[in-house]
Amino acid sequence: ILNSEARQQFLEFITLDPEQRLLEAYRQYLDNTGNEQALYKWEIGKQFQENWDLDAEDFGAMLKSVKLAILIAQQSGAFIREARKHPQEGRAFYKYLLDESNSISERINWARDKGAELIKEWRPGWKSAGQDERTLSVLWSFSDLKNHALYKSSFYTKYCDLIGVKPKKSGGKYEDYLGLLDQFLENYL
Repeated sequence: ILNSEARQQFLEFITLDPEQRLLEAYRQYLDNTGNEQALYKWEIGKQFQENWDLDAEDFGAMLKSVKLAILIAQQSGAFIREARKHPQEGRAFYKYLLDESNSISERINWARDKGAELIKEWRPGWKSAGQDERTLSVLWSFSDLKNHALYKSSFYTKYCDLIGVKPKKSGGKYEDYLGLLDQFLENYL
């Protein structure tokens, strides 16, 4: 507080709008950490891109080579393991899921319903296939980073709180998140 330069920097920072404060805080975070704690995500993404092949002759083996467990819910990982045992159904599931000609909301609803149907068939005692927006965002992002982004509900909700907008309900959050990211990119980067 006694240092006039530090005091001036602080006053300038708190007068920024929320998005600018977030961007500035993130820039400082990157300068201080190099983002080392998040590098594993990009390593997983690179490995995904090197191995993911919807047309692989042995689809089950291809699914086994893709390691997403740390980025998706346990139920979602279990669904992938089951899809390896049922490669024809698994391939059809992922082909539809990654078909960009269908809307995001349509694919989210379809994944939830079709995933539940398949998991009941594959594992009758299981209650969920874990095909939530976070899991789908991982698959979509690593398949197409130009149109998708990694998503986490808690980050989305905190960002909505920061900018003063009401978060969407489950099933509509990811698509809203992408819109908010587009606005952020357009306005601040």
